[in-house]
Amino acid sequence: MLPEHYFIIIPAIILAVIVFGICLFNSKINILFLALTVYWGTLLCMEIGFTLKAVQVFTVLGLISLIFRELLFVKNRHAFSLFRLPVSYYLPFLLFIFIALLSLINSSGTESIRLLINYLWLQLTAFILVATIKSENFLKKVINVSFLSCFITILIGYFEQIGYYTGLYDPFQYFDTNSVFTAFYGPILRMSPGTFANEYGKILQTNAIMITTYLILGKKLINTKERFIYSIFLFLLICSLIINLTRSSWIAYIIALVLLLFICRLRLKTWILLFLGITFSLTVLYITGMVFIDTNIISIIFQRFEEFSFLTSYSAGMRLESWGYALEQFIENPLIGKGFGSLVETHSVFLQLLAETGILGCITFYSMLGFIFWRIINVIKSNNEFLKVTGIGLLLSLVGCFLYDLTNHGIHHFVLWFLTGLALASDLLVKKNSQKNKLKDID
Repeated sequence: MLPEHYFIIIPAIILAVIVFGICLFNSKINILFLALTVYWGTLLCMEIGFTLKAVQVFTVLGLISLIFRELLFVKNRHAFSLFRLPVSYYLPFLLFIFIALLSLINSSGTESIRLLINYLWLQLTAFILVATIKSENFLKKVINVSFLSCFITILIGYFEQIGYYTGLYDPFQYFDTNSVFTAFYGPILRMSPGTFANEYGKILQTNAIMITTYLILGKKLINTKERFIYSIFLFLLICSLIINLTRSSWIAYIIALVLLLFICRLRLKTWILLFLGITFSLTVLYITGMVFIDTNIISIIFQRFEEFSFLTSYSAGMRLESWGYALEQFIENPLIGKGFGSLVETHSVFLQLLAETGILGCITFYSMLGFIFWRIINVIKSNNEFLKVTGIGLLLSLVGCFLYDLTNHGIHHFVLWFLTGLALASDLLVKKNSQKNKLKDID
């Protein structure tokens, strides 16, 4: 290491120690850092035999922080925050974990164990959120900070785009050495800062669904300044979603949008505004593509959908091959599968779980998702306007994840479990409000 590098490394270490110290003694600040880094992927990570991401560090700090808080500041030390949650919250998750462990009987090697540990880490992230978010205001802060997390990655993505097309940046020079994931479709550099292109599509679709929900249904919840910021963010999200070129994310967002419009019986004016917004985004990308890289983005989009008719194309062919192999493995071990994490490249969560954990694992996993949907519906039924709108956004976002996962491998991504944490935290807030109202009625 060159001596001048110490001027960067030493202040960075000191800053990290200060941040970690604050996070250890303040669980709320830690959760805000967790939300800030949740979509950064490998943009902020460390190689320690595996890729340790910042969000994973803040998950561990969150657990330690909760323990410190209970031991140092709470008189009833036998009621640790995570254990105060209803038992029903844990059962669906524990059942699947049990089946996943059981499936390892048929697995060989350490990769399955590594992926199971990663999965447990994701579960811990969700429950740290649930244990820490105890007010509507803090829930709103966490959601807004997660929007900021996505916004920062989008800015980095656009800097990569500008640098690549102007010749100032060659992503292949940094590939696998500077947390860069490079994917092209024809002449288009797919937007994917810090993760793979398809996974970044899931991040974009989720944030687009949540922002759209707040803009359409949260008129009383957000002020004029917030509405303007959200609108700009949505424009950037839609543009990013288009040049990310993940078809499943396009479809998921469109279906979520249609569901939102029909369920809420929105006026024709809202339909027109959304249509004009998407059309404006496409127009900007079309003009930019033709002027700077002599590429018609509209024809690229149609070309992506035309590939559905060619089952031998690279994308479709790879998926069909992985699905066929997964079905073969499932037939060999239909009850508990070939071992959790053994077929992670299957490009279909449903078939992946069938092959890895068998019928038992598949049933328990989707029962767990059903439980989460059920709790969100409870949130939507509440009288609290903010929680109701947030619940609708989370429900549509999880529907989007479900659709995405039909043709991708998404259970090892943070998106699904971050949404799960927000959903269960919202449900607990509904229960808390209900108990307060009952006490008021008694008084």
